[in-house]
Amino acid sequence: MKHIVFGLLILASCQTEQPKFQIDAAFGGGAGKYIKYIDMTQPGLKPDSLLLDDNGKFQMSQITQHPKDYIFFFSDKEYIRLVVCPNEQLVVKGLADSLVETYSVSGSVESEQVSLIIKRHFRAVHILDTLQRFYMKNQNHPQLDDLIGLISTVSDSVYADEKAFLQSFIENNPGSIAAYIALSQKLGYNRNLFTLSNDLSYFERVDTALSAKYDTIPMSNMLHAYVKRGKLQLAQQAKDTIQNMIGAMAPDIQLPNPWGDTLKLSTLKGKYVLIDFWGTWCRPCRLHNADLRNTYRMFRPRGFDIFQVAIERNITDWRNTLREDKLYWRYQVSELNYMESKVARMYGVTSIPSNFLIDPDGRIIARDLYGEALNLLLNEVLKPIAVVPQVNP
Repeated sequence: MKHIVFGLLILASCQTEQPKFQIDAAFGGGAGKYIKYIDMTQPGLKPDSLLLDDNGKFQMSQITQHPKDYIFFFSDKEYIRLVVCPNEQLVVKGLADSLVETYSVSGSVESEQVSLIIKRHFRAVHILDTLQRFYMKNQNHPQLDDLIGLISTVSDSVYADEKAFLQSFIENNPGSIAAYIALSQKLGYNRNLFTLSNDLSYFERVDTALSAKYDTIPMSNMLHAYVKRGKLQLAQQAKDTIQNMIGAMAPDIQLPNPWGDTLKLSTLKGKYVLIDFWGTWCRPCRLHNADLRNTYRMFRPRGFDIFQVAIERNITDWRNTLREDKLYWRYQVSELNYMESKVARMYGVTSIPSNFLIDPDGRIIARDLYGEALNLLLNEVLKPIAVVPQVNP
């Protein structure tokens, strides 16, 4: 008998220890209405619905081992998104006819963070919709071109502000599910604010942090697979770009140096030039700098120069490293835009160090040569300066 009782106690203990979440929601004006919801952690699942009681309330609980991501909505425009973790108890309040603007959530850090993203996104969408309506009403305006210019300026500002906010959020919360949601935000006509080709570093940052924190949840697995697949595609695109670029004219580069002076690659026409992409934070790049000093010293008198493009965000680190590594050639430039460098993207650069050797006409003749391999090619294409003996009359 004692063994049976003990076994029942163990069974009861196991049952009570299973983690679950609970959501208690109350929506003013929602009495008797149905609210639809969809589990975003299960792709392809159709929406389900809950009936609100006479007080506009519902309660939802579920056993789960992992965080869940739900969208609740009365309509396409009136929705909320809740990220709930095991053992969390959420309290949600709002008005059914203005859900996004009025809802509040407590009991979940993730859901509170998502709320910030959703509400800000809603305001941005409202501004863009207002601009669109303004345009539609004024298509016959005598100064339509000026109005279009103004609308474009405001629209671009909305996009830039929204993306800057999300970038800052991701940088401060890379391991949050809210950061994963931030990466998927869209504005306008389904325009993604983040794309792998333009924002790979943000995807990688969230992927790494989320995998370390939640290595088995569907969201983490989906993001990891997406980033992995995307990087392979980008690498292939870069490879194709490189193959197509050998023999092609090098795109001109016009960027500021550490002291604000704009330098152009095209001013070096007539020389063999190594375009070198590097970063102060990149250990292999720093080691390569020592070889570059020797290469520059050997071949500069024979018509060789170096045009270094730093993949940086901190101008102080950049200046200090130039001094520490004794990089004394003139052409040092950077966008100070880190991995979102437009010049790097233009050259198909997805990792550093990376370099291109161009001839005096500005044509690319080689890619990714380092140390002795670079010196051998330069020695072949650059004829030594002939020493003419002095003959005394």
